[in-house]
Amino acid sequence: MVAVAALGAAALTDALRDRTTTEEARDGRAATAATTDEVEPSVPRLPGGAAAGLLAFNVPGGCELRAADLRSGRMLDLPRLETSCELHAPRVGTRVAYSTLDDEGGSKRRFSILDLENPRASFGDYLGYFWIAWGPDGSTLAWCDSGRSGLELSRGKRPKRLHQCPQAYDPSGVLASVNDRQQIVIGGRPLLRARRPVWQLAWGVDDSLAVLVDGCRVDRYEGGRLVGAARVPRSTSYFGRLDCPLGDISSDLAPDNCAALTVGGGYVRLVDLGCFQGHAPRTYKGAYADWSPDGKCIAVAEADAVVFHRVVGPEASVRWNVVAGQLAWLGG
Repeated sequence: MVAVAALGAAALTDALRDRTTTEEARDGRAATAATTDEVEPSVPRLPGGAAAGLLAFNVPGGCELRAADLRSGRMLDLPRLETSCELHAPRVGTRVAYSTLDDEGGSKRRFSILDLENPRASFGDYLGYFWIAWGPDGSTLAWCDSGRSGLELSRGKRPKRLHQCPQAYDPSGVLASVNDRQQIVIGGRPLLRARRPVWQLAWGVDDSLAVLVDGCRVDRYEGGRLVGAARVPRSTSYFGRLDCPLGDISSDLAPDNCAALTVGGGYVRLVDLGCFQGHAPRTYKGAYADWSPDGKCIAVAEADAVVFHRVVGPEASVRWNVVAGQLAWLGG
């Protein structure tokens, strides 16, 4: 991605921002504060054609969890939550998982679940690897508590013990795992065998399967057949190592698994994985980013604002003057 100025767009961004502010004032819209007495900047109208939905994010510093309804333009009324600034969310639904403060250390995290539409509901606290698989509708989730076991939590039910480390849900809601032979197993039956050691899995909205394998390469399958493979450029880590810049591919990859968002060195990069129909490559300044539910836009957390960029169709940007850390864009 190119920086906002390189969209041809410093002027475009300002124009869109000014136009959005004017239109919202004319419509009588006003955003309400979620958890403070401060007046929030109005949630902007998104670039044309972008799916609305919910935007959840952590506020840097205090790690407060907040959320906005992008369709109505209002902030949601959420309780103050003690978090450690880690957030995990599905592509659709209203639930998010957030890590809580603890002193246990190690690779496991203590986390809780919040329903943005029913924030007073309690779902309990859990301990596991904070790498969550979400069901297709966002109401069911599963996670690993060891390399060979995990737990599944469904709406209104107690956690269910799994005798596998869940990696993802397929489009029909069946859990998938990876065995020692690098076979992707669904419902106890092998679907395919990966060509390299598997790091992560993610199904797309078009039923494609993305497999992140050793070497930071994304293999894309359709109907169990390999149709494309793309290596994601490594980035230099804080410690000076060349690392794979993908974190959670269920949110880093576009909804159709045709492009990836990578973050490193204060920049967000959009990388074409071989079938993207939008504008790539692009680079933006920012520390966090996520895709819109329809894959036409991205939200980028800059140092002092969240900027929405349209990346499929006519390019456009809209700036929202709210400071955000990690963020997640959920479809309703």
